Amino acid sequence: MNLIILIMTFNEEIHIKRCLESCLSVTKSIYIVDSYSTDKTTSIAKNMGAKVLYRPFDNHANQLNWSLKKLEFEAQWLLRIDADEIISENLKSELLFSLPRVKENIEGIYVNRNIVFLGKTIRHGSCYERKTMRLVRPKKAMCEDRLMDEHLLVKGKKINFKGSIYDHSLKPFTFWISKHNSYASKEAVEMIKLRKNNLDNKKTRKNKLPLVVILKNNIYSNLPFFLRPLIYFIYRYFIRLGFLDGKKGFIFHFMQSFWYRILVDVKIFEVYYFSKKNKKSLNYSVKKILDIDLKI
Repeated sequence: MNLIILIMTFNEEIHIKRCLESCLSVTKSIYIVDSYSTDKTTSIAKNMGAKVLYRPFDNHANQLNWSLKKLEFEAQWLLRIDADEIISENLKSELLFSLPRVKENIEGIYVNRNIVFLGKTIRHGSCYERKTMRLVRPKKAMCEDRLMDEHLLVKGKKINFKGSIYDHSLKPFTFWISKHNSYASKEAVEMIKLRKNNLDNKKTRKNKLPLVVILKNNIYSNLPFFLRPLIYFIYRYFIRLGFLDGKKGFIFHFMQSFWYRILVDVKIFEVYYFSKKNKKSLNYSVKKILDIDLKI
């Protein structure tokens, strides 16, 4: 089958063996794009037959677009998964038996993504079997230019597969907090760019953005600061029945839809406060407060 799998890594020795075992059941063509890990990630990958490429990390979008360009002639299809993800049995069957029969005019395939948090699969709060574009024809795809929540985009026809990818991190909750603090800074920058009407560039305008991006750009971003995380949490936890996920589900929905979003808003507020108080540009203020280069 003409399929390659792309995994971007940095210090993922805790996950990479499990991930590769899942991938090797559907293809032997696996590429690791590593950001110079200092642990055993690449040695494990090489020993299991994966091809390893190296690129210094700047952001996920640039890393992914570089990878697509590098691998565009390697296969007809590319599946992108993260090192802490695994492929479900249903998706394995679709990749083996359905993918070879997909029509030539199909450029992208949505698969389901499920989250396993503290060992529990989150089944409510609009998080279960969430459609995500992960399977694309590499010559036809690009990643939108975002620091955070980047999406693979294709111009042509898309279809859905029923199988799932499971996001199941084995790292401790403290790492989750640290990672999402970093994510919040990047998301704050994207929200500031959006506010300045500078989110879409010429490339992404030519592609239809995912519904979740449209809703965030046109609805969530226009809600009042600090109130919008509460509204989002109420929507996820009560209206979309997140409370049915139990104690671990409460921790996840609260932290991911309220705490994280409050953190984003506080960072945005701090940037604007600093800019106004010190009469500095947004570019300068974002660099000073969040240590991220902003060009608007």
